[in-house]
Amino acid sequence: MSLPGDGGEDCFLRSFVLPASELSSFFIDTDDTYDVPYIITALMYTKLGTEGRKDLFDWLSRQLSGLSNFPDAVNLNYLGYYKEYQNKLRAYLGEQKANETLTKALYVMSLGTNDFLENYYTLPKRRSHYNIDQYQVLLIGIAKKFFKSLYGLGARKISLGGLPPMGCLPLERTTNVKGGNECVQSYNVVAMNFNDKLRDLAEEVNKEMPGVRMVFANPYPILMEIVQKPSLYVFYEKVISYKLIL
Repeated sequence: MSLPGDGGEDCFLRSFVLPASELSSFFIDTDDTYDVPYIITALMYTKLGTEGRKDLFDWLSRQLSGLSNFPDAVNLNYLGYYKEYQNKLRAYLGEQKANETLTKALYVMSLGTNDFLENYYTLPKRRSHYNIDQYQVLLIGIAKKFFKSLYGLGARKISLGGLPPMGCLPLERTTNVKGGNECVQSYNVVAMNFNDKLRDLAEEVNKEMPGVRMVFANPYPILMEIVQKPSLYVFYEKVISYKLIL
């Protein structure tokens, strides 16, 4: 078998023997152009083999990194898992009690940090499709579509978490050798701009979706103060030396 869409050529999965009649169960249509494999199911398939799993994961990564429109692919698994949970809850509590529980529940959500640090800034294709402002708009659109779907499944109380000063994360500071291992200020500026967009999104959701209450929780100010004034929060830098005893 082969997977379509890899630069116009087929990508063959080594050690993957699968009848054509079973292939469709691994794919879900997400739009008119792309078929995105249901990766978790496929990777667990016993006949796939180690090399087959690697090929499938690599192929999926390339497809998603090259898409210019991928909200459905992003939302696919999260909503699928949630629907599965709802079904189990209804089976356990009954329809009425489960629906009441789902409506009164608080949904705590966040997005953005990995989308920037592990996606936009690490995948050249993503940056070739969008500048940083366009990418932020794209993420907001994906989030809004996701919230609409979640709203349709009964969510009414949502806490939306913002971005921290992601340029001050340990990994970013450690790899910022040229900058003296200080915070990457450009990343922090993106975080603040994106938080403004998330705040606006929360206001839009509250206006457009009857009965919903979304609160934007911004962690940036307090975390930045901890970074800049750690002693106020009883954080101290301690250098530990070790003696090697031979």
